[in-house]
Amino acid sequence: MNKNLFWKSMVLTMAILFISAGYISSASKNNHFDNLGKNSYIEWPYEPDIIVPDDYPSIQDAINVATEGSCICVRNGVYNEPITIEWYDKNGLILCGEDRNKTIIDAENYANVNTINVKNVDDIIITEFTITGSGLEYKSNGYLYDGVSCNSAKNIHIYNNTICDNGNGIYGTGSTSLLLEHNTIIDNLDNGIHGKGDSVFYIRYNTILNNGYGEDPEKQNGDGIEIQSSAGSSTISYNLISGNKMDGIWSETVDNHVIVGNTVTDNSQCGIHIYEGRNCKINDNIVTNNGYGYILYTSGIWLHQSSNNIIDNNTIDDNKNGFCLVQSHENVVTNNKISDNYWSGLELKQTSNNEIRNNIIHDNKIGIYLQSTSQSKINQNDIYLNSLFGLVSIISTGSAVNNWWGSSVIGPYGKTFRIFFPIIPIVAPWSLSRVNSE
Repeated sequence: MNKNLFWKSMVLTMAILFISAGYISSASKNNHFDNLGKNSYIEWPYEPDIIVPDDYPSIQDAINVATEGSCICVRNGVYNEPITIEWYDKNGLILCGEDRNKTIIDAENYANVNTINVKNVDDIIITEFTITGSGLEYKSNGYLYDGVSCNSAKNIHIYNNTICDNGNGIYGTGSTSLLLEHNTIIDNLDNGIHGKGDSVFYIRYNTILNNGYGEDPEKQNGDGIEIQSSAGSSTISYNLISGNKMDGIWSETVDNHVIVGNTVTDNSQCGIHIYEGRNCKINDNIVTNNGYGYILYTSGIWLHQSSNNIIDNNTIDDNKNGFCLVQSHENVVTNNKISDNYWSGLELKQTSNNEIRNNIIHDNKIGIYLQSTSQSKINQNDIYLNSLFGLVSIISTGSAVNNWWGSSVIGPYGKTFRIFFPIIPIVAPWSLSRVNSE
């Protein structure tokens, strides 16, 4: 029998059976497929124009013949090929796997390849794949090759994928804009997500684990998320970022970034590390147990040469140090719970005009440590039960008034306060009762 006639016959037979069982009404229609020859009995999330390997044996073959707005659906299987989506005639392309755990694109670590290249093209969707096996050589910029590499590409939506065992997991540059959500980005040798060159990222609801453990002894290796030189308003929200070799989140020379609602835990260096950040908001994050893999530059949250940022309503606990501001000015730190950190709860070094208010800081060795700071405003905080000192001030000026130091009688003296030099913040008056509620 002719193969096409055989399959048409089978499809028609199944349709009759469904109708007789009451599953399909006479008015119903399969909203994914109009062509009976392409009906695969899979409820694809998009209506396919091309199915791999039914219509073309490889994903790249399907992409080559696809036109603007086409949907390519890929059946379960291992596809040993790097693929490229490029140029305007591929705008709007949808690339959809059958099952993220069983539809695997593996470039087999072939030299000098990214597993998926997206270049000079807009409005692309990539979903339901395992993406693995990019080249492990170093590029000219010093980074490894990528699971998904996006260059000069706008509105790229990458969701519900597993991206593992590449150089970098996902990379964006050249004014790219990316929406990354519900991906698992795990065990990549360099960064889980790496962006630079004025790219804008919306990173939400992802699991980003155990990245950055490359074996090159000359590199410290990577972060969970690393974004550099981006003036765009990127947002990192509601992700689990854990167990990465360096920082959970590292942002360098960035403006107007929003980091909200993430759980950032067990990263070797810092949980959240901002260098030259301006007008950023860091709020409602849980930042815990970071910084135990390195001696220097370790903290739950670390801001360096950063100004006019708001750090609000975070839980910062059990880190090597809680929160550090270094050479950073005119930031507002408010409503945070900073506790049980190994050394200091809050450190300010070589800073000026920072406002620290309405925080709860307790059960650290040192509550607040000031070194060479000026005009600090440390007001209306609860600073108590820190085992060495509530406040250490070294050559620093400002005010630390209306704080509660853990006693309604003796105020900030004894073990809760110590003066090393005569240039100190003003500490009176202090509160005789708790200022903030847990």
